[in-house]
Amino acid sequence: MTKQRRTFTPEFKREAACLVLDQGYSHIEAARSLGLIESALRRWVSQLQQERGGVTPTSKALTPETEWIPTVGYMSAVLAQEDISRFLMQRYNWRRPHQFNEGLPPAVAEEKLNAVSGIS
Repeated sequence: MTKQRRTFTPEFKREAACLVLDQGYSHIEAARSLGLIESALRRWVSQLQQERGGVTPTSKALTPETEWIPTVGYMSAVLAQEDISRFLMQRYNWRRPHQFNEGLPPAVAEEKLNAVSGIS
């Protein structure tokens, strides 16, 4: 009879690692209370520490902040964040229609207002 391998969501892994990192539990206490093998919990704690330090994970990310960072293409998390920020600012200021402003994107509505009011 083979034993079914258990799988855990990234959220569960993050919460388990937070017991050790943020709430002061020992690895042994946290692993026992959650019914885990201590070595698995140690791996999750180590991964979470690295992610909090800005290291891109090699396995599935535990934190949402590091989930979108590609493994190649950016030299650091800061460069990736700047690129994503530029994309979002472009998307939300110039393309996304707003329920106010007569359905215009915020930047377009501001340009229209500036033209009407004489502000350049």
